[in-house]
Amino acid sequence: MKRHLRRIFLWLGVGGMLAGGSFGLLSTEAQVYLYGARRQASILTVHLPPNAPEALQQAIESAYKEGYRGVRIVPGTYPIEGPNNDFALRLVNMRDFEVDGRGVTLVRLNPRQGGIHLDHCTHVTLRGFTVRLATTVRTQGAIVAIDPHREWFDIVVDKGYPTDLDNPADFDPHPTAYFFDPKTLQWKPGAYDVSISRVERLGPNKFRFHGSFGADHTMAVGDLVTYRNYLSTDLEVSDCAGIRVVGLTFVGPTGWVVHEGGGEGGNFYNYSILYPPPPPGATRRPLMAAGADAFHSSGIRHGPTVEGCLLQGMPDDGIAIHGRYAMVQESNGNHLIVRVPWGNFFQVGDRVRVYTKDLVPLGEAKLNGVEVLSNYQLQRQTDQKAFKEGYVFVSLTLNHDLSAPFEGLVSDPDEDGSGYVLRNNIIRNNRARGLLLKADDGLVENNTIDGSTIAGIVIAPELWWNEADYSHHVVVRNNHIRHVGYVTWQGTDQAGAISVMASNDHGFVPGYGHQDIQIDGNTIESCDGVNLLVTSAENVDIRNNVFRDAQQHPSNRGANWLDPKALIYLTECKGVHLQGNRVERLGHENARLVEATKTALEVTGVSQGVHLAAR
Repeated sequence: MKRHLRRIFLWLGVGGMLAGGSFGLLSTEAQVYLYGARRQASILTVHLPPNAPEALQQAIESAYKEGYRGVRIVPGTYPIEGPNNDFALRLVNMRDFEVDGRGVTLVRLNPRQGGIHLDHCTHVTLRGFTVRLATTVRTQGAIVAIDPHREWFDIVVDKGYPTDLDNPADFDPHPTAYFFDPKTLQWKPGAYDVSISRVERLGPNKFRFHGSFGADHTMAVGDLVTYRNYLSTDLEVSDCAGIRVVGLTFVGPTGWVVHEGGGEGGNFYNYSILYPPPPPGATRRPLMAAGADAFHSSGIRHGPTVEGCLLQGMPDDGIAIHGRYAMVQESNGNHLIVRVPWGNFFQVGDRVRVYTKDLVPLGEAKLNGVEVLSNYQLQRQTDQKAFKEGYVFVSLTLNHDLSAPFEGLVSDPDEDGSGYVLRNNIIRNNRARGLLLKADDGLVENNTIDGSTIAGIVIAPELWWNEADYSHHVVVRNNHIRHVGYVTWQGTDQAGAISVMASNDHGFVPGYGHQDIQIDGNTIESCDGVNLLVTSAENVDIRNNVFRDAQQHPSNRGANWLDPKALIYLTECKGVHLQGNRVERLGHENARLVEATKTALEVTGVSQGVHLAAR
């Protein structure tokens, strides 16, 4: 048959020579079946031996070198480990290639080594496989004693979990502790993170965690504790374009689950995060499923599509998308010299937005010229933490004059991940935000966000992380946000279940950095405190949203910034329109449906745009 023009059975020993083909000398241990014609039409089906951690890497490289358009791995469980301490599997400079691992489980042998790295690849697809670790990398236990002066607490490690917490080769000696309710096995309300300065062994499975925490912390004897360990990224996508991740499953990942950084982008992601099984002898399941963000996008020129994902059990954000700021060193007419951490990201033709050091907008321009300065003589130093080290100086020529002060900020919205689509995802039971968005032209629709501890959806720049920027032209519609914002305190500024905002050391930022935001048809359910916060924004359309079972319990979330008894809070904004919003079963902790401060200008629908059903 034509589809079986050639069928070749190959056994490739280490250093073996392929007979009857043009592969040349190969260095792999695999049985390989080849079906179909060569080049564009061919797929290499790979039978991997069960105990050869580098076999998959070598098979992929050989197939790509010979012009095949992909490999199909025969279902099974296979170890992976790279020769260096970076990643277990690396695809570098590949184009138009697919790795089909449906029915395959890849076992990472080295937890300090990352999982899979796509580096400068274009139109590469990863399909279907499961990735898990060979060992248990996180531990957990129950609090058995708390210092009355709040400077330490003792834990007993759960049965079956690692007990070498004081071994820096296996565990971070300065972890951040997270606290869980022993009944629900979810994050404990009011129990914020505690940084641990020292781990002291008290017995075979008993430890003292030293670290200060306030009297307002809700930890109690019997509460459960865990923490993220050394972090390694499970899937790193670096300087790539047109990547497709389809149907992958990550079981108990160690750090950022998926991170994309740099490149043209336009990547597609569909994957799931599962809790790892309890280790042998354990009587309680792991408290966390992952070690950091479920998805993190930084410095991408065309934003990602993240669709149909299950993201759960992370000690950080569900989906985060952002760019970064440069700092103004000099300004003269249409010419800026900026200090850029981690290398230049500006390109001729890009838009740039200029701000004061407090994020107040000053103007926008296009770049007519970009030049990295190798011999710039620095005249003025800065105390801004984000710009004190690891920087280069770049000369920017704008298409018109734009005055910018020393230490002002410059963003590039064309490398912030603009054009992202987040659709039909489930994000649940994670510390921090469900979605943390800092880019233009975004679509957020039909997602379920349940149990994110700080907020459900936050659209905001964060200068303390040097993560840009304000957002223009973002649609947030038909999402279901439930039980979020319950492990926060009065100092948090991202105080709404949905928060469109920006802040600095002086308060919410004036000047309307966010533009044209649509919040339409969402359901916000069982959230205490402010349910919707809008600041630092112009032209915001809030319509057809349902607020259900809101403000049933007391909350001081964000009380240093706003009144947590308002359902919707508007300040430092302009042109906000409310229409067709419905409030069902409102709790007795509510004092007003909409609070629009004196800096909320041209607001319509305050009295008619939010309808209260009977309590």
